[in-house]
Amino acid sequence: MLLPVASAALYADLDRPEPTEVVAGRVTAAREAARERWGHLGWQSNSEAPGPALRSEWRLPPMTTAAAARAVDSGELSARGYDRVLRIAWTLADLSGRSVPDNGDVNEALELRRGVVAA
Repeated sequence: MLLPVASAALYADLDRPEPTEVVAGRVTAAREAARERWGHLGWQSNSEAPGPALRSEWRLPPMTTAAAARAVDSGELSARGYDRVLRIAWTLADLSGRSVPDNGDVNEALELRRGVVAA
């Protein structure tokens, strides 16, 4: 159950958003990282990487994908959904400047897939 937001919360933590140039630079770097990773295979982005490649040659450690695997085992996530979670996790890692997704990236990708928004 979500509780109502107190008016004080509206003014708490008023961090300034990142400038557009900073965000654009991070997106450009993330796209380049994906091109470098997949380019020799003929793919330009994480979204183009097929599921079998993500689950074999580019397989992440089981500890990293544990939450997504549990979602598949429980029937909450299909195999295709699992692959989509992996693609999003790779993108999140690229946007953070890391070469490989960690369990935080996979968990965030899973939550995005579920449609859960963090408060």
